[in-house]
Amino acid sequence: MKKTDAINLFGTRLSDLGNALNNRGRSAICRWPENLDEDQINMVIGAAVRRGIKIPRQLLDSIKITKRKK
Repeated sequence: MKKTDAINLFGTRLSDLGNALNNRGRSAICRWPENLDEDQINMVIGAAVRRGIKIPRQLLDSIKITKRKK
């Protein structure tokens, strides 16, 4: 999942995504890579489910898990 897909799922601004993720700061989301890792994808999908947001099938089909760098 791309960061822009995650933002668009909740609105059009970084702050929309931040609010959905329990007020994560805009600057924290700015530091996310363009291709989200597994933990970030899980946070985004979990927030969408909790808010009752329907996740488009094509978005789910396009998810490629990027392993987190340690």
